[in-house]
Amino acid sequence: AVTHATCGESLVLTAQCQSPTCGQLMDLPLQLRAFARSEDPRQVDLHLSDGTQVGLRVPTGEDQRTWLQTRTTTNRMVEDLLSRPWDSQTATETRDAADALLAESDPLTTLEIETHCPECGASNLVPVDLEQQCLCSLVVWQSRLLDQVHHLALAYHWTEAEILAIPASRRRLYLDRVMEVWQ
Repeated sequence: AVTHATCGESLVLTAQCQSPTCGQLMDLPLQLRAFARSEDPRQVDLHLSDGTQVGLRVPTGEDQRTWLQTRTTTNRMVEDLLSRPWDSQTATETRDAADALLAESDPLTTLEIETHCPECGASNLVPVDLEQQCLCSLVVWQSRLLDQVHHLALAYHWTEAEILAIPASRRRLYLDRVMEVWQ
């Protein structure tokens, strides 16, 4: 949502054709609205092969920070998310089933886009780290905004707050005038 509001409705990724005889670079336009979800599930039901059903809480950012700081094992991570203690005899099955269910319940964490190379026509399955792509777009947007503030502050001696209070479309008009004079 933040990327959509600041950078626009789409991102364009660059990928390399996976065909060993091609390797051509190709652009992959992504419409951000296609990835928006109204609500993420907080808990999903895990069905084990013995017929039992266990609630599996979807991990939060806080869970992930804690696990990173404490170097938690994968089994312990799954155990933290289960609604009841697990049977150590079925730990591997439970862990594998939980991993698959979490990936299925949040497809954006393992996003792959199927596309065809415009050069050779080969089918490509391109892994996409959407979060990383959005963060990179925000970094670029932030850098451009700082450049705008810098140029307008130099030209008009306005403060950062005054510049940022100006609507983006009007800022662009001022910047165009400044650039005309400086060229």
